[in-house]
Amino acid sequence: MEDPIRVQLVDPSAFTPPYDRALAAALARGGAEVELLTSHFLYGPVPKAEGYRVRECFYRRSAPRGLDAPARRAFKLAEHLPDMLRFRRQADADVIHYQWLTTPALDTMLLPSSRPRLMTAHYVLPPEPSRRQVAIARRAFGAMDAVIVHSRHGAERLREQVGLDPSRIRVIHHGAFDYLTRLPEEKPLAPEFEGADGPVILFFGLLRPYKGIDTLLEAFGKIEGAELWVVGNPRMDVAPLKQLAAEGPGRVRFLTRFIEDAEIPALMRRADIVVLPTATSSTPASSMPPLPSASPSSSARWAVSPR
Repeated sequence: MEDPIRVQLVDPSAFTPPYDRALAAALARGGAEVELLTSHFLYGPVPKAEGYRVRECFYRRSAPRGLDAPARRAFKLAEHLPDMLRFRRQADADVIHYQWLTTPALDTMLLPSSRPRLMTAHYVLPPEPSRRQVAIARRAFGAMDAVIVHSRHGAERLREQVGLDPSRIRVIHHGAFDYLTRLPEEKPLAPEFEGADGPVILFFGLLRPYKGIDTLLEAFGKIEGAELWVVGNPRMDVAPLKQLAAEGPGRVRFLTRFIEDAEIPALMRRADIVVLPTATSSTPASSMPPLPSASPSSSARWAVSPR
């Protein structure tokens, strides 16, 4: 009997714990020996490890200080180089699969020489990248033996803007986070949404400029008889969005914080439509969690605006 293939998944800053852990579990179910190399996730609980190991080997001093610690980013940056050098020495797997690089311009020079190298391009480029951003992407993705992207659109950007050899690009659609349908405990709908008795349009995800939330708010101004909920952790100034919402005729509710897994099923069940108005993206709608089926009366469905 052959030994199982050994895979190390690498996400130093724990940018995508649900994805990392769902992929690790799936690879383990497929017979691989999997280890996730990451850091402590500061925003809330993460899915438990199922059939794989987790080693929090990055930012071990700065992470325990918490999100609100003074100069947290500076401490993290100070740890980054020695952590990457230690990883370079200790990397030990048949395949190393990078999910994210914290500082791609630097990290590309610090990667272990282990081959094959694989990377998932969760985010290829900004909508209007600078020459420097394109150069960094070309260096980072070019250092890999293969790059996985979640859509044909993402593959096109890798080919045409980054200049990556098409033979090194693999399109593998984003799987559904079906573990959300099996949560041992769920939280009720947040009190911010009490009293909604009509149709609900939900935007869910990180709030970033390229997500098209301003376009969504403008379009919502033409809709009558519904509410719009904008839910997610902000990575931008939301004051202009709230001002735009206040100028419109419809009711818009914002919940701008990290949303724990246990809160997601209630949101999805209550929504009549989930809208992802992303201006440009390499992620298809299938990356969204499936609608939990515990409520037979739920009528939510997916709607995705053109990219």
